[in-house]
Amino acid sequence: MATTPHFLTLPSLLLASVVIFLLSSKTSAIGINYGTQGNLPPPQQVVDFIKTKTIIDSVKIYDANPDILRALSGTGIDVTIMVPNGNIPALANVENARQWVGANVLPFHQQTKIKYICVGNEILLTKDNNLISNLIPAMQSLHEALKVSGLPDMKEESVFSSFFFSDTAFSKFYHQVRCPHISDPAEKYLSLIVPAFNEEQRLPAALQEIMDYLQGRASRDKSFSYEVVIVDDGSVDGTKRVAFDFVRKYTLDNIRLIPLGKNQGKGEAIRKGMMHSRGELLLMLDADGATKVTDLEKLENQILAVAREENSIRDPTSKLVDFRIGDVQVSAFGSRAHLEEKAIATVKFLQTYTYAFTYIHVINVLGFWMYLLLAAGSGIRDTQCGFKMLTRAAARRLFTNIHLKRYCIVKSMMIEAMKWSEIPGSKVSMLSIPNMLWELALMSVGYRTGMWKIHQA
Repeated sequence: MATTPHFLTLPSLLLASVVIFLLSSKTSAIGINYGTQGNLPPPQQVVDFIKTKTIIDSVKIYDANPDILRALSGTGIDVTIMVPNGNIPALANVENARQWVGANVLPFHQQTKIKYICVGNEILLTKDNNLISNLIPAMQSLHEALKVSGLPDMKEESVFSSFFFSDTAFSKFYHQVRCPHISDPAEKYLSLIVPAFNEEQRLPAALQEIMDYLQGRASRDKSFSYEVVIVDDGSVDGTKRVAFDFVRKYTLDNIRLIPLGKNQGKGEAIRKGMMHSRGELLLMLDADGATKVTDLEKLENQILAVAREENSIRDPTSKLVDFRIGDVQVSAFGSRAHLEEKAIATVKFLQTYTYAFTYIHVINVLGFWMYLLLAAGSGIRDTQCGFKMLTRAAARRLFTNIHLKRYCIVKSMMIEAMKWSEIPGSKVSMLSIPNMLWELALMSVGYRTGMWKIHQA
């Protein structure tokens, strides 16, 4: 009789820390979050109760508690082990991750049905830059450690990782965690959007050049604020790790990473970056480092001049102090179509299949020709130049109306802004040409027939 009150209170104690959830499987399962705070019975009694008195078949524990793991052995209950937030920075190191797996998973996995490793709890909501920047590196290190330990089928995830890597949840994720959106007021003067796909080799030098310039400018002009937004377009090399190294070095406020999970094309990567940036001016900059970042001032000066003129026409009584450049719809696009003569090599017809130009890829020549033919963009040249600046108002209007995901995402004016040089290792392939031509044709038909329209902001 003395034990009756003990067991009568056990369900209420469990319910105090329980969240019922559905797991993805052929049949729905019921699980609990098994916390250890409070006056709970010993793990073996809790597990016996779960096994004999409930239909619960999944349990998540908040750390690798060895007593709980031993109590769950032989039960057939699916177990998720959560890595405490405080352990995440250390687990970004692969060797530390191997030691963690060796101490907390390997001794139990043969008897206890450990199914998932959950890395952290609501990391993004902590607003802790150190935790956030180490989250994905820690997941990658644990993934590697599990493979090395012979446990490749065990999954590692985070409470928010599904939102990071699932494009279908991208917009919902940003809304939930109050991440920046193009519809929000500007928080920075300049945002640099860097789309990257398998740029592990070239990205470090490009990012370092960008940060050296931005930091130098900020030190000279205290009113200058900036951010760099790296959009990883489903890279399968070390691009994300390179990006996170820079996030750790320069803080999350100055560099952010948006990983897309799977490759969706340069156009979509640019759109995602533009839609979730904070600047009054937004600059698209290729990750290969082919453009000098200092040349952005040429685009900036062009935009400032046109925006001031436009603002004075709209409101002649307005004062310069009231002028916000981000509120005027102006774009400035850099071009490789007016290069100096020394930048163009002699061309033979048959060479067009193996990069006809020393500094301009054949893809740009074909793109230019087909653009004129299909889109009738008279006077518009070199649409593929990866150096484009827009005001916030212009970006909001353009990228909320965009229809294409890969190459042909912009139809607008082009201006001469910089000198160009070819960087070895370009990812532009001849196989990209059919896709580009299809998008050009689609764009031409869409706008000519009225199926696509640019809606007024």
